Amino acid sequence: MLALASSLPTTAAEPFWASPSAAQVAGGRWRLSLEGESVGDRVEHSPNAVGGGFEPVTKRSRYAGGRLTLDWRASPEWHLSGSVGRRSITFLRDSYTVDGYHIGLARRLPSPSERTALALVLDVDARRADELYKNSWTEIGGVRLTGASLFDAADETVMLSVNARTRVRPTTHVTTLIGVGRTRATHARLSGVGTDGKGCRYGFEATASAGEIELLEPCRNVVAFHEAYTSEAGIERRLGFSPGADLAYTGRVLQGGVALEHVAGRLGLSLGYVYRRHDRGAFDERIRARGGTAVEASHTSSFRLGFAASRTVELGLGAHYRSTSYLDELPLLYNAFTNDRFAKNVLSFSGSLTLSF
Repeated sequence: MLALASSLPTTAAEPFWASPSAAQVAGGRWRLSLEGESVGDRVEHSPNAVGGGFEPVTKRSRYAGGRLTLDWRASPEWHLSGSVGRRSITFLRDSYTVDGYHIGLARRLPSPSERTALALVLDVDARRADELYKNSWTEIGGVRLTGASLFDAADETVMLSVNARTRVRPTTHVTTLIGVGRTRATHARLSGVGTDGKGCRYGFEATASAGEIELLEPCRNVVAFHEAYTSEAGIERRLGFSPGADLAYTGRVLQGGVALEHVAGRLGLSLGYVYRRHDRGAFDERIRARGGTAVEASHTSSFRLGFAASRTVELGLGAHYRSTSYLDELPLLYNAFTNDRFAKNVLSFSGSLTLSF
């Protein structure tokens, strides 16, 4: 019989089924897992160069991620999971690296049926990046943004879910999940360079409570210009976007999913699907008002295969299809400058090594 860990998400944003545990470890209360994930192709990366032109082209993996997870089955009723990881995603001009942390807590609930195990699951995810530099150009609000940096970018997702895991046969289970949560994306400071409708280049910097704009070079009849603001409204009037309203948000999340798990000797497999719906309110309304695409829903399907090499060692492989480009895994990258990039599907592959003790 699979442990409760099989219904605990490895991260709140990923499918809630773990690799099926084919290894039957007597008394094993701890599981240490190392997992890597990547897409099957590479991208040509050539950022805009300072002074014009482009940097030399290099080939990089479009997406790569790794995670170290420790699970503790404290008792038959309680399960605790924690993980640390890093993800990188690369485009033609931009490349971002984000560190992530996850804590999951599952509590078994009373069930009206002996064949069904119920659990209440709490997941807390946090992602951080010291600086996210956007090298590519973006047209927004009549202004061409030629470079921007988000400093101390962060997001947090808290999900509360109910899992129901039903035994169909002695080694076959069906797991269903329904949950609700909140996501918040923030940053400490934004700085960058933009060109307005008259062709004048401005440097700008803004926090949640103040901002300033400076003309970088004489333009038309203006030799010098510098203005400070006590709010972001002035920057929005000048450059056509708000560093807060267009880059930071709080939203509600709904999720539901189903998975089929089967164990046959040393082999175990799972096939599952999870759906998420995001409601970011006025944040997405601003994106749509500019003609952009607000990405509100995500669909993730996964196939995972586990092999028990011994009573303590398990190897895993997985294939994962996402209808969005890591929308749930990287909320801090979703904003008015990058929203269109998330409206693309992606197929990735993973491998894992798990030690039980």
